[in-house]
This record gives sequence, structure tokens and C-alpha cells, in this order.
Amino acid sequence: MTFHSFLPEARWIWPKFSMYLMNSYAGFRHDFQQEKLPSSASFFITADQAYKLYVNGKYVCRGPMRGHQGQWHYDTVDLLPYLKTGHNWISIEGHNPGTSTFSYHHKDAAGLLCSADWDNGIKIASNASDWIIFRNTAYNHNTAQLSSQLGKMEELDLRFDDRSWIYKETDYTLPPEMPGMFSLEKQQGALPWSSLVPRTIPLLQEELIAPEKIMSSGSGKCMPCRDLAPGIIKNIVADFIDHEMETVEFDPEPLQFERGEDAITFTVPASGKGIFRLLTLDLGASSWLPGVPVFHFGNSEKSVIVDVMYHQYLPDGKIAFPQHPKDGSMIALASRIHLGENTLDADLFQIMGTRHISLIIRENCSPLPIRLSWRTAVYPMNIKGNFSCSDELLNQINDISVHTQKVCSMDAFVDTPWREQSQWWGDARIQAKNTIFLSGDTNLLSAGIKSIAGQPTPFGLTYANAPTKHSGQILPDFSLTWLVTLRDLWFQTGNTDHLKAQKAQADKILSYFESIRNEDGLIKYDKRFWLFEDWSPLPKQNTPTFLNLWHIYAEERYLELLEHSEFQEEAEQLREKIRKEKQNAERLLFDSELQLFRPERDLAGNLTGDPSVHDQVLAILVGLCPDAKESMLSKVIVPCLEGTLQTGAQPSSFWATYLLDCAFECGLQKEALEYIKRMWKPMIPSGTVWETFLNNKGSEISLSHAWSAHPVSHLPELVFGLKQLESGWKRIRLKPEFLLQNATFKIPLPQGVLSCKITGTKEDFSAEFIVPGGVEAEIILPEETIIASGEMVSR
Repeated sequence: MTFHSFLPEARWIWPKFSMYLMNSYAGFRHDFQQEKLPSSASFFITADQAYKLYVNGKYVCRGPMRGHQGQWHYDTVDLLPYLKTGHNWISIEGHNPGTSTFSYHHKDAAGLLCSADWDNGIKIASNASDWIIFRNTAYNHNTAQLSSQLGKMEELDLRFDDRSWIYKETDYTLPPEMPGMFSLEKQQGALPWSSLVPRTIPLLQEELIAPEKIMSSGSGKCMPCRDLAPGIIKNIVADFIDHEMETVEFDPEPLQFERGEDAITFTVPASGKGIFRLLTLDLGASSWLPGVPVFHFGNSEKSVIVDVMYHQYLPDGKIAFPQHPKDGSMIALASRIHLGENTLDADLFQIMGTRHISLIIRENCSPLPIRLSWRTAVYPMNIKGNFSCSDELLNQINDISVHTQKVCSMDAFVDTPWREQSQWWGDARIQAKNTIFLSGDTNLLSAGIKSIAGQPTPFGLTYANAPTKHSGQILPDFSLTWLVTLRDLWFQTGNTDHLKAQKAQADKILSYFESIRNEDGLIKYDKRFWLFEDWSPLPKQNTPTFLNLWHIYAEERYLELLEHSEFQEEAEQLREKIRKEKQNAERLLFDSELQLFRPERDLAGNLTGDPSVHDQVLAILVGLCPDAKESMLSKVIVPCLEGTLQTGAQPSSFWATYLLDCAFECGLQKEALEYIKRMWKPMIPSGTVWETFLNNKGSEISLSHAWSAHPVSHLPELVFGLKQLESGWKRIRLKPEFLLQNATFKIPLPQGVLSCKITGTKEDFSAEFIVPGGVEAEIILPEETIIASGEMVSR
């Protein structure tokens, strides 16, 4: 590929490409003179894995978006607002984890590449001769993991990096050199970056916001110095829990503070030797977003250490750790700053998704004024859609669902910004629909489809999350979800261009499932992989009914896409294949006596287990055993919605989206709304929705998990009877059931914003619908059906 955006003389640079990369931070600085400003100042930049860009001492942005080195993304940044005549300088901080994580696939290399060519004669190209390049030894590379899914803790020692190389025009200093370190160059196109592609999503929304308040304060005793074996890595969180937390004494009232537009200011009283001061802050239940803390210290003592600990939710505002870092995902979210004598400003690098943060200020011998901002780092979602109604509980559930979708939209749809920040594709399908209802934006869905396909496995399946560790998670059911999202992208946009690019991967997935059929034609459990299905006690061995029905569900939706593309012959073959699979499923997985699907065929071929909600839902959604539909509804699905079902697996908050799809299709809107109110109500105080309905596993369970945010889309569907009938939203149906005193909603369609309002009962109501041009709406009202397009309908 020709890297046309970059000057040909630009090189990949880094202080040693493949040595000492574990948790490595690097600094880059370029100074230049210009007599006049250019008319425009595009700057092309990328780094593996990440960069933060400053110009003339001012922060600009971070990037690039996650991806794969074979098609690595680069950013185009406008530097004109930051430039001046005369002397200018560009400072870039880079980071590479040196290992793979659940959001990055390491390729034994790190690098920065950038260039600019402006009409005032200025050319900038990354190389080893024109740039100052250094390994930033002020960062401790040998820190503990943030979690088993994320990278390492950030520990910055300002005694050795006063940040003047970023902020000062002249007379700046650099961190001490690492022995044997020197700068290297690589040509564009060299491995592992064989191809570069432009960023396909906007730059992140990065704004300084003020924490809402200080919730508690106190003090405690610093743990004494201990002799540790050379191989033991200090874990900031574990050490605090084990040796210091029990010494904390909370103040009767929290420390006083002042809150401005973009920062909170306070003064930490002197503690003295052997004592730490503790503050816990709330970023705001409805306003917190993933980001980084930005500090300005009013003075600086060389011996003072400031620890930052990140908590997803503290109900009483006091520091707590429901789970020890040694357990589960080994969650230990913390950063550490060692203050220097002259350094007053510090912003951290690693993005954290957290509502509450605790500051532990160690051994300050004089009062320490602090000005603290939080710099957000989220996808710039332009929200145009909304929902509100006369039921305040539903409004609150909608609000926390919207907020959760915002915090889980970064440079990809992530499961949670808290412990993981991973692009799991079962989650992403739900988040894509949420985003359609909020902003109409399909960029993250499109980018994610390519990202998942961009890390193939030798089995024909996709990774369940990508980019990810080379031996990461492979979930066969999430590969089927990826197939479904190919259809979803077409259905939302009306465009099938992506199918040709992804057809080969789709064929491999379908071929894999053909390879694991039993002699009876059913799909069996593959012991090599994690069959996830749901956080629910579904059978996941032998021959699971769920996997077979989910396979049919995925095939039917993929068939829709084929039928509307150039692959008509393959569509006909798949249609016949699905027909035979349905017959087989009805014959082998359905219990004619119970008139329900059973969850499993054991090794002897016997149907076993109590019927699950999942299997009945999927059976109805794909049209299996239509004569038993009422049995499935009355015996399993309706009792689940009403909270009276006592046997069989029931959906988690994630898989409940398919239960609600089924309820909508079967006319159970009232029962579905009551189910949402009952099951989501406990989540409201945390400000975001949870990974599971029960927060009963301590800190292992995420309380900011957007796979549970699907009330965003279900509420307008259930209340207004909204149903998309054709790809690209060209035809829709609206059939309000008048279950609430009043309700309004807007959804941004490709043709414009659809707006609806209803008030009253079926017998006495008013309604208003504004339908964009290019959308044909069938509006079904009591005793009247209206066809509308490009007009307002009032009744």
C-alpha cells in the first residue's frame, strides 16, 4: 500500500524497537521555526500502541484507534489552533505494553510515525536525526497488572521527569538515559506495520470536567518498608488492603473543596512522616466518563507520593474493595505519582473507566493544594434520540442505560470501561442497536466487524473479542453473532458493500459448524472452546439445544443479507439447509409430551434438563413448532416475565434482550415493561447498568456493562410498537398500545429524526407522529391505520 498521507522520508522511530518493551513509555520532541502560519496544518500521526500529542506545551489529543498491525490506523490532526510564528515544538508521549492484552495484539515491536507538509514550507517527518527520542525511565516498567485483561499500573516519578520537555519552550530537561538505549528507524511498510489505513471513527471526545465532590476523607498509617524477594512485584492496591486500610480513620466531615467549571480544588492538610491522607471523590453518577486524572499541585515536596485508586461504585462514598486483587480477574486499578521538587503539573496516560476515585497522599509535611480535573476519553456520540414517559421508574432505567452506552463507547464498543475495556462481540451487537437509537451512528459497528475479522483463527472461527491475545478467547456462539451483525449493518444502512469483504470469513464460520455435527445432524459441543451462551446455568456440554437454535437464528439472519445481495444461488442453498435443520431440531430437541424444547441431548441421545427460557425464546423467534407456541409462552416465557418461573435457566441481563424481542413479537408489551421495571430497578443508584441482574460477586461483576443497556431500544419498541420493516429504515410500523399515561420518543433515522408522542388510553387518546421524508410509516391506531411519509400526523 502507498502511505500517501505520510511524507516518504518519515520513519517509524522508537528507542529500540523490540528490546525492553515491557510497559515501556517513550518521549519524542521536535523543535522548528516558522516565519508565518500555514493556511492549514494537517498532521499525520500513529503509534504502536498509543500516543499522547502536545504542541507548544498544550495537550492536543491521543490515539490511534485499536486495530491490527497489518492494517494499522493513523490519525489526521489539525494543529493550526496550537501553532504560532517563531519557535514551535511538538512533544509526543508514547506507550507500548510489551505484551498482548484483551484490547491489543502485541507484535514484538513499538513505534511512532508522523509527518506534515504545510504551504508555508514547513515539513516534519519522524526520524532519528531531527527528533529527540528517549526511553522515559521516570516510569516504572515493573509494575503490577491493573487486571488480568488490562495492562500494567502506571507509576510516574516526577523527581526524574519534570515534564519540562513537554511544557517548556527552552531550558528543558530529559529523564536519565537507560544504558545501551539508542534510537532506531524503520521504513514505512516494514513489519509489523505492512499497511496503514486512515482512522475510520472520529477522534475521541476529550474534555476537562470537574469531579462532582469529595465524599469522604481521613488518614491512616503508612506501612513500614519491607524486604521483598527480587521477583515480587509491588501491587499498590494489594499492599493498601493488606497493610494500611485497617488503619484508616475517617473525618467526621469530608474535606472542604471548591468546584469550578472544569476542576475541583482543595488543600490536603499536612500529615507528616508515616501518615497518609485519604480522599474519595465522586465524578458524578450521571456525568462520569472514562478518562484520566489531570493534576496541578500548588507546591511540591520531593518525598510525597500520590496514589490514585479507581472504584466503579462506592455506595457510601468510602474507600472499599469488594474483591482482593489476588482473586478472579485480579483487579487492582491504581496509579502512582512521585512528586518532584519543581513539577506542578501531571496528567496520567492510561484511560480508566470509573465513577469514584480515591487519592492517598503520603507523608506531606506541609499543606498540599491540589487542582484536579478529569480528561474524558470516549467516542463522541452525537445523541439525538430520546425517550421519556409518565412512569418515572422507566425514565430512570432509560437514563442509566443511555449513560452506560456512553461510557462503554471508546475507540470501540467495550464490554466495560472498568476492569477490561475489551471489544466482546456478543456485547457489541446490543450496543450497536443502542447507538442506532441514540445517534444513528454505525461507525463503531462497521469498524468492529472488520476488527473481529482481522484476527483470524486456524479453526475458521473468529475471536470473541479483538484485537486480543493470540491465544485469547474463542466462543463459537460469538462467531455466530458476528454473522448476525453482518446482517445488522445492512439492515440499518441498506448497504451490502461490506459483505463481499467479509464473505470468506462468513463461509469459514459456517464450514466450522458443519464440521462438528453428530451423526444425527445436530451440532455438538467442541471441547476446545468456551461455549458461553449466557451467564446462566444452560447445559454447555454434549449436544446443547441453545447452540443448535442459535445457529439457526444466525443462519436465518445471514440468509436475509444474502437474499439482498449478489449471492442469490448461495441464498437458495442456505434456505434449503435451514429448512432441514429446523426439521431436525423439531424432531430431536423438542419434547412432544411437555410441548417444550429441552436443553440438551446427552451422550446416549436422551433429552435431559428442565426447559430453559432461552430455548423457547429462540424457537419462537425462528418459527419452530408453531403449534407449541402457546405452551412455550404460558409455561415458560410469561412466568419468566412475571417473576414466577421456578425451574430451568433464565436469561441474564445480557440475554434478556432476546427475551424482550420475543415478548414484543408475541404481543406481551405490558408484561415486558413490568419485567424491565422489576429487574433493572436495583441498578439505578449506581448510575449505570450491571453485567448481571444480581451484584453478588463482589468487584468481579461490572456495574457499567452496556450489554445490559438494551432498554434504550426496547422501551420505544414496547411503548410505541416501533418495528423496522425494511433495510435502511425505508418502511416502519408504529402501533402504540397506550400502556402509559403519556410517552414521547425520537430516533435519528438515515432520512431524518422520527418523532412520536402519545397521551391517554385506547378509548381517549391524542397522538402526534413526525415522519421524515423517505420513510413510509404504517401507523396503526385504534380503529384507524394511516400510511405517512414526510409529514406530521396528529390525532
